[in-house]
Amino acid sequence: MAHLDSIVNDPAIESKNLGSDTRSQLQQKIDSIRTKLLDEQRNLQSLATDDVGLSKATVMSFKFR
Repeated sequence: MAHLDSIVNDPAIESKNLGSDTRSQLQQKIDSIRTKLLDEQRNLQSLATDDVGLSKATVMSFKFR
């Protein structure tokens, strides 16, 4: 257990931990990327259904989430 404590309390590792502000900014960027990806996925589903003419069942078989 002492070995694990020495790793957790190592100043070199502690200095790499994200502060709450940095963590919040990172979470906002992740949320923004996720939103963009979901929008692009919906766009691709729409293109596959409308422009290419694939049936909804075929599009859903691609397991888009």
